Amino acid sequence: MITLNTPHHIRPTYAEVSLSALQHNIKQFSSKLKQETYLMAVVKADGYGHGAVQVARVALDAGATHLGVAFLDEAALLRQHGIQAPILVLGYTPTSAIETAARLRVSVTVFSLGQMLEIAALKNCGRLSIHLKLDTGMSRLGATTPDEARAIAHLVQCCEFTVLEGVFTHFADADGLDPSFTELQFSRFMSMLKFLRDSGIQYEMAHCCNSAAIWRFPQYQLDMVRLGIGMYGFISLARNDIALPKLEKAMRVRSAISSLKQISAYEPISYNRSYVTKSNATIAVLPIGYADGLDRKLSDLGYVDIAGQAAPIVGKICMDQTMIDVSHLIDLHIGDQAVLFGTDENGVTASDWARWLNTIEYEIVCSISKRVPRIYTNCI
Repeated sequence: MITLNTPHHIRPTYAEVSLSALQHNIKQFSSKLKQETYLMAVVKADGYGHGAVQVARVALDAGATHLGVAFLDEAALLRQHGIQAPILVLGYTPTSAIETAARLRVSVTVFSLGQMLEIAALKNCGRLSIHLKLDTGMSRLGATTPDEARAIAHLVQCCEFTVLEGVFTHFADADGLDPSFTELQFSRFMSMLKFLRDSGIQYEMAHCCNSAAIWRFPQYQLDMVRLGIGMYGFISLARNDIALPKLEKAMRVRSAISSLKQISAYEPISYNRSYVTKSNATIAVLPIGYADGLDRKLSDLGYVDIAGQAAPIVGKICMDQTMIDVSHLIDLHIGDQAVLFGTDENGVTASDWARWLNTIEYEIVCSISKRVPRIYTNCI
């Protein structure tokens, strides 16, 4: 990930990340928390494409106490940049990497008895903090029965170098229309926690809330919450009777016109002639393409914003370039900026991309490739 003082040093295509927006969003969710509740900032997938190191630092300054990543490699990167806050690997850590996790003081997730048996068979590799994951309805990772959870936790306690730092689960439908499944998951989780405590198992913290649950079910916050997509400015709740937090989208993707060309009527644009001009047209080229994360399925579908006006994408998006129809715009020049997606004020957002592509905002922001420089600003 590249940090620049100005977008003009390398290429006219870049992603602008607002540190102020990140801080603002964290404060919005923090307003739902009790003073004693820990806040984990989830910075996996390179901070959802925003830059894990930079996001982690901002989040910790804004009050986050813990960081969450998907894999140990992501945790190692944070440690390499001097970040010393508690980090939890939320996904799978191979047994061969456990010694590294202990050395880096990174907590790992354990979700099966077989996994814990492999860890316990290792030689003492230094203190290793473990979070036990319980599956209460996601049907992904996690112990599914109280007996399995107790067996794993008991082995953690018996192992001379491991400590049970936490127990957690993950909600599958906290943003859904019907709250009953989330309520069921929470009930299952609390029952399994009680079973563990009644069995003599001790742990430091329990956590279950993701971004949607922090806002919609603050009564479930327990000892810690995990703030992911909400930190970056997105939250979706199927119910429209719940007031949403006032979030600021933290990323804008910009490019600049590299070519302006007059094209006659009935001329094809780009590969496979998927688009043909209906009349004389002015076609601009932007130096951004699918290798940068501009999904090719947006060809002849999406639009960009230029000076507050929509300019449709025409023809197939190429690996490095995209054509837009600017016939309706006047006084354009080479170098004029286009916003691929940004804030609501920019007229097109990652939410629009997600709607056009029938996906979610997570995929849009995570897909902006590393060859797109990130510019960090202190303004929204």
